[in-house]
Amino acid sequence: MDDVLLSESVSTKFRSASLRWWGVSLTLLIIWVVSLMDKITLGVFIADEPFLHAMGLVGKPAAIGLLLSSFLVAYGLTTFVIGFVIDRLGVRRVLFWSMVVSGVFEFLQGYAGNLNVMILLRVLLGISQACLIPASIVMTAKWFPMKERARAQSVWLNGINLGPVAGILLVTFFIAHAGWQMAFKIVGILQLIVTIPMIWYLTAETPADHPRISAAELKYIETEKAKDLTGESGFPKIKQRSLRQVFSDNKVWLVFLAWILDTMIFFTIAGWFVKYMHDIRHLSLSSAGSFTSFSFLIGVVGMLIAGQLSDRWLKRRAPISTLGYALAAVCLFFATRAATPLGAALGLALTMTFKNMASTTTTTMMHNSTASMNLGTVNAIQVGPSNLLAAFGPWFFGVLIGLSGGFADGFNGIVVLFAISALSCLFLWIQKQ
Repeated sequence: MDDVLLSESVSTKFRSASLRWWGVSLTLLIIWVVSLMDKITLGVFIADEPFLHAMGLVGKPAAIGLLLSSFLVAYGLTTFVIGFVIDRLGVRRVLFWSMVVSGVFEFLQGYAGNLNVMILLRVLLGISQACLIPASIVMTAKWFPMKERARAQSVWLNGINLGPVAGILLVTFFIAHAGWQMAFKIVGILQLIVTIPMIWYLTAETPADHPRISAAELKYIETEKAKDLTGESGFPKIKQRSLRQVFSDNKVWLVFLAWILDTMIFFTIAGWFVKYMHDIRHLSLSSAGSFTSFSFLIGVVGMLIAGQLSDRWLKRRAPISTLGYALAAVCLFFATRAATPLGAALGLALTMTFKNMASTTTTTMMHNSTASMNLGTVNAIQVGPSNLLAAFGPWFFGVLIGLSGGFADGFNGIVVLFAISALSCLFLWIQKQ
């Protein structure tokens, strides 16, 4: 009899957890994987000679940097507005149309005949995908109680690593066998046929709106989220505050600074590392892509570890962010000084692992600002400037290459940015975040 009751308890627990984890969380992961495949793998295209000649980019590192940054400029500017749209129209609706429109623009890049057209399409792509970070954070806040949010975010944030892994391998294959135009088209088609059905069938605006949610899971989510508002969960109490109150809190600005630099670092490394491995480490395009993919794949481990540490053991975010950014700085410093390409790839893998640990907990600290009904607006105001300022990272990296004739100064600058991020999180650690 006891065995039967235990079996029923385990079965009920599994069913109650299935929708938010295997529906919502998985959908967000796939959205990020597919959407990152294009915008990050542009770093592969800029190492492809036919693409460079078609765009008139041969011997023009600053222009390459401009192309890499064009997406982020539009992405950052649009994010200022999109958070308000999410809070008013609903996160699910915004995500759905974002994937429809961006899939079309990704496909059309395969028809770009010159640099101006490509930059225009990158700008439109940035506008159409500007909702991803605030929408993912809002969806997580609506479906997961605070004690699960670091783990939930570690799932979809890993799309930022898995997207480049899948994208680099896919893009290098199609560039080699069908040309760069086909590579863009395939990624656009994938986004349209994969993400749209998942959003439609597996998600809902809130748990109560989903027709297939179990009574047990709905009760669990509502009960645990009620504890978050009172502080009974053991985490810092979530408060419903005005925007003036939110942005008069110095802790918000420290998280803001860390996230700006985190975003800038990610897009700069993702945009330039394949070309670095190709030009400086003298690997073929395929081998350079494989080494870089390996580094991003290993980085997945960091997010999963951080989610477990933060939610289940420490119940703190800032200590993990501080140590993650500091260790990432050390690893990148040695990666660019490694004697072999394998050493450089291993160093980057460790860099991404520790950076991702920090990224997971830094984004989760954003949840401490306000309750979910205003989270889209708050995160739009935080994430918008971070993406806008991050846009200058790949461009400035290209300028440094042009001025110094090498990659060393650019990577040293990223090490400094890691150190500043670690320092900002250290102050949050002191304030018991």
